[in-house]
Amino acid sequence: MARRLTSTKPTEWQEDRNKSVLAEVATRMVKPKTKNQAFFWAAMDAKTVIIGEGKPGVGKTYLACAFAANGLREKRFERVVLTRPIVSCGRGYGYRPGTTLEKVMPTMRPMLDAFYEFLGEAETHKLIERRVIDILPLDDMRGCSLPNSIILCDEAQNAEYNQLHMLLTRFGKNSKVVLMGDATKSQIDLSYSGENPFRKVIRLLTADKHDQLHVVHFTRADIQRHPFIQWIDERLSEPEE
Repeated sequence: MARRLTSTKPTEWQEDRNKSVLAEVATRMVKPKTKNQAFFWAAMDAKTVIIGEGKPGVGKTYLACAFAANGLREKRFERVVLTRPIVSCGRGYGYRPGTTLEKVMPTMRPMLDAFYEFLGEAETHKLIERRVIDILPLDDMRGCSLPNSIILCDEAQNAEYNQLHMLLTRFGKNSKVVLMGDATKSQIDLSYSGENPFRKVIRLLTADKHDQLHVVHFTRADIQRHPFIQWIDERLSEPEE
C-alpha cells in the first residue's frame, strides 16, 4: 500500500503562511510578455475553467504555476493540485519503485521546477509534505471534491476523454481548473482513434459560450523560452491533417 503523506490542519498552514518564503513570492513573480499570455493570466484571475492550448515554450505551465503560487501567497487558495496523465514511452509508472508520489514526481518536473523558482525548493517540498501542494496522477482524481483549490493539469493532450470529463467535474466552491496541452503530433503519446480527446473537449465546451470558461490558443509567436525554439519548431513541425 502506498504511504500517504502526513497532512496538517488548514488552520496550522494559514498561521504559518506569513512566516514562510511565500511572503517573498511577489518579488519573483513573472509578468505576461505577449497578448495571449496576458489573456491567459487574466482568464485565470477571472474564470473558473481555463484552457491553454499551444506549443512548448509559450508559457502555459510556467504562468499557471506562477498564478497558483501567487494565489497561495495571497490566501486565495488553500491548496494547489498538480496532475497530469501518466503516459510513458517505456515502463509505466506502476513498475517504478517507491510510493505513488515517488513514482509520479519525475513526470511533474516542469511544474515542480516552476514552483522551485517561485517558492524555493525547500519550501515547495515542505508544502508537498503538508499536502498544501498535492501531486496526483490524473486517474487518482476520481472521487475528489476540491473547494478553495486550484487544479493544474499539464500535458492534457495525453489524457483520455473520460479522464478529462472526470477532472472537469472535480472542482468545488472557490476553485479553478487550468488545463494545459499541445495537441500537435509531436507532443502526443496517447494511443487513440479519431479526434484527440483534448481537442474534442475544447470543441464541445466552446460550442456553447459560458462566462466561466475561457480558452487561449497560443501561437508560435508566443514562444518565450528561447528565440531559437521558434526557428526549430518552424522546420520540424509536421503539417496538421
